[in-house]
Amino acid sequence: MSRKFILEVSSKFSAAHFLPSYDGDCANMHGHTWKCEVAVDAGGLNNFMGPDFKDIKSVLKKFIVCHDHKLLNDLSYYRTSQPTCEMVALNLYNFMSKHYDVDHVTVWESDGASVTVMETDK
Repeated sequence: MSRKFILEVSSKFSAAHFLPSYDGDCANMHGHTWKCEVAVDAGGLNNFMGPDFKDIKSVLKKFIVCHDHKLLNDLSYYRTSQPTCEMVALNLYNFMSKHYDVDHVTVWESDGASVTVMETDK
């Protein structure tokens, strides 16, 4: 029987954004404490462990530092799209995928609202 191992790490950042094309309160600048979770596909185990959690966290921290205490609308990631939770999750997925085989990422903009991004052909 083969098994697949998924390693998950998470972190948080605080940032503001506004959605200019949105018809409602979110068109106004407001902030969130965003939680980001990254799930890395470790496949089978090599010498009893997959990628080191410390290394995954280090890469995730680079994304977090670029977003923490920023106005997301000002970041290059969001110049061609609005900084919705969906776009934050997609940008995190793309960023982490440059370094790891990412199974999925989930981003929460509040305790009760999150977005998960994953490849559909895996």
